[in-house]
Amino acid sequence: MKKILLLVILFSSTKLFSQNPGDNIFNTNQLVHEIKIIFPFNSWYDTLTKYYQYTSQTDSSIYLMATSLEFDGVVYDSVGCKFKGNSSYNNPSQKKSWKLDFEEFKENNEVDNLKQLNLNNGFKDPSMMREKLCLDFMEYYGIPAPRCDYANVYVNGSLWGFYMLVEEVDKTFCKTHFGDKKGNLFKGDPHGDLRWKGATASQYYGDYELKTNEDLNDWSDLIWLLDNINNSSTAEYNDSLDASFNSSSYIKSWATNILFSNLDSYVGSGHNYYVYHNANSNRFEFINWDVNEAFGVFLNGNQLTGMTTLPMNYIPTQGNRPLNTKMIANSVYWNEYQNFICNVTNDYFNPTYMNPIIDSLYNRIKTYYYSDLKKLFPSNQFDANISSTQANALGLKPFVQERYDYLSQQLSSFNCTPLVSSVQNVEENSIEIFPNPVSEKLLITGCKLNTEIRICDLSGKEILQIKSNSVNFQLSTMNWESGVYLLQAGSKTSKIIKL
Repeated sequence: MKKILLLVILFSSTKLFSQNPGDNIFNTNQLVHEIKIIFPFNSWYDTLTKYYQYTSQTDSSIYLMATSLEFDGVVYDSVGCKFKGNSSYNNPSQKKSWKLDFEEFKENNEVDNLKQLNLNNGFKDPSMMREKLCLDFMEYYGIPAPRCDYANVYVNGSLWGFYMLVEEVDKTFCKTHFGDKKGNLFKGDPHGDLRWKGATASQYYGDYELKTNEDLNDWSDLIWLLDNINNSSTAEYNDSLDASFNSSSYIKSWATNILFSNLDSYVGSGHNYYVYHNANSNRFEFINWDVNEAFGVFLNGNQLTGMTTLPMNYIPTQGNRPLNTKMIANSVYWNEYQNFICNVTNDYFNPTYMNPIIDSLYNRIKTYYYSDLKKLFPSNQFDANISSTQANALGLKPFVQERYDYLSQQLSSFNCTPLVSSVQNVEENSIEIFPNPVSEKLLITGCKLNTEIRICDLSGKEILQIKSNSVNFQLSTMNWESGVYLLQAGSKTSKIIKL
């Protein structure tokens, strides 16, 4: 009896340990959250507008303090609020995008251990689903990107609007995804095309923003990365780049933005991303950001009709994208890139899998969208954008079908190395794994003896294959690289995140 009690305590404590910031918001069955903001005066909108204009002129950041903010029934006081965005702000509607900073005026004032949250207005998306669908795809494949839900937002007692609720990329995000928050986090804005301009840091100040360790202002690591991207010889390109950059993770990001024709990103406009220097691995990680113009909304000089036939090796005509250009010319990277697209079009990015997801999401949010009196598109365009082009935004389902058909044609001569697909919870043998995400040791419980267990990464490379010799046993994960792995037991698989 004592052993059973000890095991229960062990399981409980590891589950608590494995809980990540924001899981109680984004990793539950609750899709639409409720946010109630109270300002101490009625002219709050004019004040936020003036703060935004001043911020734009001075490159500063000014928040208006809400006396209270209620998030899903929990009340927080002294929360910082401001309008955000560029194009999303300049739409003529009152419905601007927001950033909420719970620690701007009060320390340790976090919501589920998150310091900031974003409210995005979907200014070019009649469906109000593009950002959610693309970010959910990235989460499924373990690609570093913020999570996304929705929120009904009330201000001073009145419904203000229906928004996408998006996680912030900050130190908390980096700690969760990479197990480290001490490194430099650079945002690739406004012109982060990763070109080499020389070894002087000031040459890059107008292209990137340093978001952490600002007082030190040390850009030498970014220069090191850019040097390896641009100046490594062809013969040693893999070794040089991989020494400073998680290239396998980036290839999945690159492929995803091409899949979704999301050209307001590095692959097109050359911005809307972060790179983070992970102090543990001494390599940079690529983080996706601001995917609201996925499904071909941002044309980047192309025609709308060309968004479904965007080639896999797309490089913008008026642009220099050295990272993608060099990876296309490298047979190892190019093969890995094609293999990922080949597998995900079979597994996820196809009408059979995605159409039911689109239908389900539409049905879950439509009542909220209809009730939003400040929505940027009328309800009939919201309804129709699932199946037809509305306001220069391609229909979601036709986009998936046409994109799938085109990419399948491009890949017709390419033989995929199969990935383990259809990720599910492992029910066979009642197997459970703790903690997840994992740092050093993975505890596997509930196995039948001689159950064959196989672990591989998302490229299909096998990391480990064993047969269980007991009901409960441990695996060391210390030598695994950070990323997502799949554990297969019998016919079932489960996703493991290694910090």
